[in-house]
Amino acid sequence: MRRLSSEGGLAAFALVLVCAVGCSKEEPRPAPGPQPGDSTTGDTDEPTMPDEPVEAEMGVARTYEGAQSGTYEASFGLFDVKDLYVGLAIPQRDDVVVVRFDIRLPNAQLYSSFWAAYSMAEDAPASVPHPLTPGVDITVDKAEVQGERMVGLYRFLVRGTPITRSLVTGQFSIEAFEGASDDALLAQTNFELVGPQQ
Repeated sequence: MRRLSSEGGLAAFALVLVCAVGCSKEEPRPAPGPQPGDSTTGDTDEPTMPDEPVEAEMGVARTYEGAQSGTYEASFGLFDVKDLYVGLAIPQRDDVVVVRFDIRLPNAQLYSSFWAAYSMAEDAPASVPHPLTPGVDITVDKAEVQGERMVGLYRFLVRGTPITRSLVTGQFSIEAFEGASDDALLAQTNFELVGPQQ
C-alpha cells in the first residue's frame, strides 16, 4: 500500500476545508433563539388592538350609595325623593378636577349651576380657587373609586325647592364641564321627574 506523507495529508485536508467553506451554497442560518412570527414569542403578524379607552359617565340615583356604585335611574316621582344624587365617573387622574354642573329644566332653561372639585390624591389641597370668582375657593372632595374611574358626587335638592313648589315635571338635563370652558364637556345625562297624576 502507498502511504501519504505528512505534507501530502495536510495539503489534502486544506483542500477539503477550502471547498467546504467556499463552495457551500447553503443559506446562512438564523441566530439561535425565538424568531419574529414564532408563536412562542407572542409576536405575530396580526395587528394588536389597543385597549378600549375609559370613558366618562354620569347618572342620577336616589341614594348616595347608588350614585357611588353607578346604580343610576332614569325616572323619579316628584314627591318620592327628597334629594337626588348625581354621580360623575371620569378616568382616574392625580390632579384636582374642577367641575361645573349645569342643570336645565324641561324647557331647556338653566335652573342652576353648581361648582365642585374632586381628587384622588392623598396630598390634594383642601380647596382650590374658583375659576370665575376671585377670592372664592371651592372645597376639594375626596373622589370615590369605581373600577378604572374616579367618581365625584353631587347632591341635587328636590323637596322644598321651586321644582316641587311649582310642580315642575318632565325631562331634566345635566351637563358637567371641566372648569369654566363650555367646550370642556365631560359628560351629560337626563332624568325625569314625574308628577303624582302622570
